[in-house]
Amino acid sequence: MSLTNRILLAMVVGILTGSLLNLVLHASSIDAGLRMVLDEWLVNGLFDAVGDIFVRSLKMLVVPLVLVSLICGSSSLGDSARIGPIAGKTMIFYIGTTAIAVSVALLVAVIIQPGSGVQMAGGANFEPAAAPPLKEVFVDMFPSNPVAALAEGKMLQIIVFALLFGYAISHAGEPGRRIAEFFSDLEVVVMRVVSILMELAPWGVFALLARLFSDMGLGAIVDLGAYFLTVLAVLVFHCVVT
Repeated sequence: MSLTNRILLAMVVGILTGSLLNLVLHASSIDAGLRMVLDEWLVNGLFDAVGDIFVRSLKMLVVPLVLVSLICGSSSLGDSARIGPIAGKTMIFYIGTTAIAVSVALLVAVIIQPGSGVQMAGGANFEPAAAPPLKEVFVDMFPSNPVAALAEGKMLQIIVFALLFGYAISHAGEPGRRIAEFFSDLEVVVMRVVSILMELAPWGVFALLARLFSDMGLGAIVDLGAYFLTVLAVLVFHCVVT
């Protein structure tokens, strides 16, 4: 069975398992000891731990994957005559597609209003942070401490540092070539870690959904259906059309 099919199967089994546990845990006839075992040891114990480990593992890979990939890419561009036009086109492409994505998402959200009837705990008290000035946005793209940016997962600063570091490697002569070979080997290792984690993805997906639906029940699918289908439709539009 392919990885995609295994993940889809894990989703279905996780939803069914969680929904069944929700019915059992809320049944009045269930023994108190059994309820405690299922709730504390299975749902909030095993499922919660496996799901949390999976999510943490995904977050763990983001920084090294972005850093190593961008350093390898920018160091392979060579002289500045090549990196200039490529960097300019990349920025235009990134800003343009992001603007389209934001515009389409806002338009569809205003028309359909997905999730408007769903009551989420704490949602009414949410207050978005004020948008920073444009000058501050550009200044914050450049890290004063790249190690701190890596530790805190500040992606824009990591991207800028990786591009500058890769550019320096491509212009450092023989030492730069040795460093480039090291990062090229490191990229292979990081991608291998990604493939290992993806093989474990069905177990993580199962645990996350079983934990979620054991709390919310199968009725959550109906409540969140409009939101889910709206997000899915807009993602497909952005992937296929944009």
